[in-house]
Amino acid sequence: MYIEDLALVRRAFNFSFIGVGCAIFHIASLSVLVALLGAHDASAQLYINVMAFFPSGAANFILNDRWTFERKRLSGTWVRFGKFSVIVVIQGVVVFWVSNGILRYIGVASAHIYAALVLTVCSFIIKFVVMDTWIYGEDKTTQGHVGTTHLKGDDPMHPAIVLPAYNEEANIVSVVDDVYRHMQTLKLQDVISGFTVIVVDDGSRDNTYSECYTLRADFSELTLVQHEVNCGYGAAVRTGIETALSCSEVTGVFMMDADGQFEISAINRFLDITREKPQAFVAGYREKRADGMVRKINGFGWTLVNSILIRHIIRDVDCASKWMPRDLLEGAILQGEAATVNFELFMYAKMRGYEIIQIPVPHLPRIAGHQTGAKLSVILTSFSSLFRRWREIRSLPSTV
Repeated sequence: MYIEDLALVRRAFNFSFIGVGCAIFHIASLSVLVALLGAHDASAQLYINVMAFFPSGAANFILNDRWTFERKRLSGTWVRFGKFSVIVVIQGVVVFWVSNGILRYIGVASAHIYAALVLTVCSFIIKFVVMDTWIYGEDKTTQGHVGTTHLKGDDPMHPAIVLPAYNEEANIVSVVDDVYRHMQTLKLQDVISGFTVIVVDDGSRDNTYSECYTLRADFSELTLVQHEVNCGYGAAVRTGIETALSCSEVTGVFMMDADGQFEISAINRFLDITREKPQAFVAGYREKRADGMVRKINGFGWTLVNSILIRHIIRDVDCASKWMPRDLLEGAILQGEAATVNFELFMYAKMRGYEIIQIPVPHLPRIAGHQTGAKLSVILTSFSSLFRRWREIRSLPSTV
């Protein structure tokens, strides 16, 4: 990790050096255009600033492509940079408009020059993070330890479906019934050799456990585990994974929430990908998230922070649908509280060199029960645990 830290510092230094040069180029271009076109009102200067951005932005990208990141252009890099440029331009319009307006209002001479400086400072961190984690962060040629997988080609597949549940008495029976029937169909079609369904009741205060218990007589593949008290989502996931790994036949774990917002049929695509790439960590992202605006905003911010720390662009870190090969989970130390367990899974996959594949999954509106992930206490616990586990995991060798 020390070498990686030095490499990050070197990239940041190179990026800063190029950024200063391109900022000077941007300001010089802006000054020349303002002088030539005679634009002295704020609106005209705003449009000219956008014009001045493109040559400096192109120079910034080319120099960083050749020097800072020292890589050949990856497939789709220019497309991603084009999208990134649009975001930067929009941000630039807002920052330049506000700062230029304020400076002109208080009577600062050459306000457009100082506004451009403010824009440069505000944009630097965003540009570096996005280029380091997105434009160049998706290179799949990661170095690291990849264990020998239990699943290769046409080898038998025995997935364990883990369903953490808390106060889901209104949903749990229908969810387990759907999971069982779908997996039984896959087994009869010889898609899988067998399956295990694990429900972890995380100290529910309602009848979640008793509702599940009545299903055991009909569903022999059902394993029911109960926490005496509510320990949180992270603990429920850990218990489910530990229970799955205790079964020697299990080749991988498929995570899914028990709230009825996910369809078990989505597992078909996960299994297809696993057939082709046994050494892949397959994570779903909610294609059209059926949640309120507050949860969407919280999820976006949380996923962005996770992406920065993991240094890999993640679409939806907390999406419940995930397929994890058995070898990825064996030896992984999962201690994160609340939603931090998802960060740990991505982090271990990244460190151990597993290919991270992200696919869209349907997301349905919740028709019964209540969500708890947006509670302030849960959010604070997640962030506290996140930074603690980030420091701990990144200090481990990649083989752990």
